Amino acid sequence: MVALVEELCAVVAAFDPALVPGEACAPLAEGLARAATVCEAASVRALARAIECGARGEEGDATAPEWMARVRGTTAGAVRRQLETAAEIEGHPDVHDAVAAGAVSLAQAAEIASVPGHEAELLALARTSGLRAVRDRARTRRCEDIPPEELHAKQRAAREFRHWRDELGMVRFRGALPPETGIVFVNRVDCEYDRQWRAARREQRNESRERLMADAFVEVTRPDSGKGDAVRSTWSSCAI
Repeated sequence: MVALVEELCAVVAAFDPALVPGEACAPLAEGLARAATVCEAASVRALARAIECGARGEEGDATAPEWMARVRGTTAGAVRRQLETAAEIEGHPDVHDAVAAGAVSLAQAAEIASVPGHEAELLALARTSGLRAVRDRARTRRCEDIPPEELHAKQRAAREFRHWRDELGMVRFRGALPPETGIVFVNRVDCEYDRQWRAARREQRNESRERLMADAFVEVTRPDSGKGDAVRSTWSSCAI
């Protein structure tokens, strides 16, 4: 199997899409994508077995996940999450087989395994959809399985807001709001984004969605904009 993997890598490394007829590239792209999914899952399964047998990588690798993170160019945290997913789906034969065959990615499998009792539904969705659709459906099912009062309490407890400066001096932030306040806020930002997009189009300015969303966020939260009624009251008590 090692020899076959080396041969596959050599063939793929020498691949030049310019030498392939255009009509052949679409099925080739799909086939290579499936091969990548299969190989990723097999790599994680092999790593799990290697760890069981005491493998740690080379000298300088503090842990086996850090070894594989170095080899794959990812993070040790991402490798650990994949190992956890691989271990979790061992008890779910249908999901395990779908991952092994490349029909479902490890990321999709993690979402499926997070919602016991809905495997068949989510597995069918994963076979025909991307990660986002599976993640959204899994989130919906998780919320449905929690009593409303308990869900609301969990949402309130999970609210947060953080801000920091990045290497360019940009102010960055992340946060989470419960639906009763978050949906109202993002709807206002989306509405202002639409206005900003129309203005950019009229003025023939080529702006990305991300930049226009940033402008919309600033406009909605600006105290004198007339668009931030829901958040304006918080400004009066803060020194900006």
